[in-house]
Amino acid sequence: MHFKVLFSFAICLFLLITSCKNSSTKKTELSPENTVLVHDKYGEIRVPKNPKRVVVYTYQALDIMKDLGVSNHVIGFSKSNTPDYLKEFKADPSLLDFGGTKEPNFEKINEANPDLIIIEHRVEKDRDELLKIAPTLYIDVDYNDYIGSIRKNTETLAKVFGVEEKGAEVIREMDRVIEDNKAHTDDQQKALIVMV
Repeated sequence: MHFKVLFSFAICLFLLITSCKNSSTKKTELSPENTVLVHDKYGEIRVPKNPKRVVVYTYQALDIMKDLGVSNHVIGFSKSNTPDYLKEFKADPSLLDFGGTKEPNFEKINEANPDLIIIEHRVEKDRDELLKIAPTLYIDVDYNDYIGSIRKNTETLAKVFGVEEKGAEVIREMDRVIEDNKAHTDDQQKALIVMV
């Protein structure tokens, strides 16, 4: 009798542990209710609404997320060539380093179980592999329309994270700084003309 009770307890414990393990690694199915539709280079893409675990392979996206107040959703990025203006992220030990843009660490990314991966042109060659892990959004700079592409990328990320009002505020501030710099440059040019 004692053996049957012990055996039953062992089976129950095994099933409990197995179900807990499966539920923690299981990805949430994407549906219109829990996703948002955005556009990137590849067309229309459905990504999780306000994803909590984001891998970032573009410093511009990380900078925009910082401005939007959602950088706490980042679980890691490529730390190898982090620019100085993002050095606080490189120094943060809680953020994982997922390898360089030339050689992303797919195993480490997969183990981190991201909700979303954000990439740019240097990682584009690995897009298909990354899509097997999580929805992958392409965010990059258009050097033919630099300011326009920053506005578009800010709007896209603001929509993904559900902070459209903050996104509009960030864009207004950017436009104000551009206008101030333009006015300052115009004043300098006028002063040079007067001096000549």
